[in-house]
Amino acid sequence: MATRLLPAFGSLLEVYTVDWTVHGDAGAPGVVRNLTVVSVSETTVSLWWRAPADSGGRSDVVYTVHCDSCDDKLVLYRPRQAHLNDTACVRC
Repeated sequence: MATRLLPAFGSLLEVYTVDWTVHGDAGAPGVVRNLTVVSVSETTVSLWWRAPADSGGRSDVVYTVHCDSCDDKLVLYRPRQAHLNDTACVRC
């Protein structure tokens, strides 16, 4: 399940999606909560979110961030775009 956010970034409207990934057959987590833009500048956007309220009994949830209106090949994500263990990311 993905959570989407549409923050204004400069003169563009960028759509961000944060989704989770798990491995195996255990239950699936719920949706990522409170996806928020923490800060915006001319070149960066900092995102923060809360883990799903229902983890599905899992401890192996990792996150992936996408800028749906960007070419991800041209965007640098810190610390990275996928396999995030933390609930924060900077897109620059």
